Amino acid sequence: MKMNTVPAAHGKDWITQGFALFRQHAKTIVLYVFLYLLVIAPFGIAPQFLPLLVGVPIIIILYLVGPALIVGLLGIYRALDQGQPASLGVFLQPFKTRLAPLCALGALYTLAIAVVLVIGAGIFVVTAGGDLQRLLQVFVASMNDTLTLADAEYLLSVLLGLMFTELVVLSLMLPLFMAYYFAPLLVAWDNVSVVKAVVFSFVACLKNWRPFLLFSLLLMVGSMMVATVVATLIVMLVLALPKTLALLIAGVLYLAMIALLLSLCFAFYYVSYKDIFTPDEA
Repeated sequence: MKMNTVPAAHGKDWITQGFALFRQHAKTIVLYVFLYLLVIAPFGIAPQFLPLLVGVPIIIILYLVGPALIVGLLGIYRALDQGQPASLGVFLQPFKTRLAPLCALGALYTLAIAVVLVIGAGIFVVTAGGDLQRLLQVFVASMNDTLTLADAEYLLSVLLGLMFTELVVLSLMLPLFMAYYFAPLLVAWDNVSVVKAVVFSFVACLKNWRPFLLFSLLLMVGSMMVATVVATLIVMLVLALPKTLALLIAGVLYLAMIALLLSLCFAFYYVSYKDIFTPDEA
């Protein structure tokens, strides 16, 4: 496996090539993206209706098998790109061949996220003065419009502390995201160990920051344009149609937008991996 450093313009190429791959196999890709969503949806919805001691393990399970699910879905893209048939067997292949290291990667990622969240919580408690009871009282007072000047000053300091905490958490999450981005595919497709996959992924993202920057900017602009168009259509439907019918059509449009954006994002993901990592001929 060879790691490439590509020019900044490749960030645009990832979008054009990924869109071309999606356009050629749109029906198959959307079908398996919906399958992916159907698998992960219960893990995201169930914890909201279950006790904390039951909901947290469910979320942890999703994080553990998450890399295998991502590799399974990206395997569909690879099969289509190579002219091979997409099948449920391709989607489930990571669970049969590389489940243990992929779950280990998921466990490492979950632990890293937990550490970052604990650090963020600690920073917030310190910036809030360590007096969570007063924070609750001030929050209740703000809801009842009974804030004093001292309470307002305290609340402002807490909000500034919250902004600082978010900045620290985002700063820690960025290198964590870089280390995880390509790691599942390296583990599954290149038989790289978990630790090496994390290191290789981080180094690849770091060396290719220019195309990633261009890619991120273009993706952000494109997503905003799509979201604006869909939001405008939903508003027009609400104004022109009966409320129930409008909400039904709006829900369908929203799901279609999510499926489209996810399908394209995974296509861009696959193309970027193929561009940066060249497998050995063997």
